[in-house]
Amino acid sequence: RQLLADPIAAAEVSSMSAELLTATRDRLLVTYASRTVERTLKALRTAWAWAEKEGAILPDWPGVRVVVYDKRAKPVPRDAEVDAICAHLAALDDWRVVAYLVLVETGARRGEVMSLRLDDVDFAEGMIRVRGKMTARAGPQATRSIPLRHDGEALDALRCWCRDRLPGPLWPRVTGSAFGHALRDAAEAVGVRPMSPGAWRRRASGAMISAGKFAEIKAIMDHSLVQALKDYNRPEGDAVREAAAVLQRPRHRRDTGAQVAAAHARK
Repeated sequence: RQLLADPIAAAEVSSMSAELLTATRDRLLVTYASRTVERTLKALRTAWAWAEKEGAILPDWPGVRVVVYDKRAKPVPRDAEVDAICAHLAALDDWRVVAYLVLVETGARRGEVMSLRLDDVDFAEGMIRVRGKMTARAGPQATRSIPLRHDGEALDALRCWCRDRLPGPLWPRVTGSAFGHALRDAAEAVGVRPMSPGAWRRRASGAMISAGKFAEIKAIMDHSLVQALKDYNRPEGDAVREAAAVLQRPRHRRDTGAQVAAAHARK
């Protein structure tokens, strides 16, 4: 869509060059976030490679780099926000609060939560099996297991929800986008800043990093520690203030420094 609205759409394939692609990148960056532009050019590169594979005679692909940086802050739900949204969804008394509790207590992706089936829940062991991006590379039947606390809200809510359900999909016939709309509607209803389902995944990843659970991140979150630090761990507010406090000198050292400065001033 971004490329179709750009002058590059009228360019001849044979004229593709680094200069043309650089100019396109710079125009797109005026309107779109850097990550969006990166994905757009990557999609064009994929289409180019496909055409070459099909036998099209094309010039060499002119690689152009897009420096990705965060243009907008990505919120991480605070405890009070998590509780407020949960209370609102609980009053609706349907699948939405159960799915929300699973999202909060597992850090799973929205699609992973929404694709759960009854046989994916092991109540005896307190586990759910999900199908993620990285595990999918091991085969179409590959899954990863995420533990749920036996005394946690999510497992209790799942027990109640699944008590009379027949084998098959865990939720009614709804899409992942319906879950996202439910979260945004709940946030608006209780006066919480709007957040996408990915915000809860950032919260889970940050909590694991704060707890020093580096080795376990891949098994639970389905991404590496490097990716967690780069894309998911978004500390803000109190967490940033606490980190900055580590840089401050002890009080007695600050007093000593003030005395030294005063002595020099007298000279």
